[in-house]
Amino acid sequence: MPICLVPMPHASSLLAAWIELIERIEWISRITVVTGRRDDLDMIRAELDRLPRRDDCSLRAIADRNEHRGTAGCVADALDGDGSEG
Repeated sequence: MPICLVPMPHASSLLAAWIELIERIEWISRITVVTGRRDDLDMIRAELDRLPRRDDCSLRAIADRNEHRGTAGCVADALDGDGSEG
């Protein structure tokens, strides 16, 4: 199980708690969850599908295609639209 799916008090998961807080920021219109493990993608997407969300904020999950990289490379590719699948 991905660590982001660990249950939290007052939220179904750590991920749900973060999404709820991020969506409170009105100027954010897109949230992308990036995982380094393709095997976790279906579980993360299932959790995202269960969450209530704002109509004006898109939410997606992608997996990094390149293994054994640090967070900076993964995030850079996700922002550029390269190196991820989803």
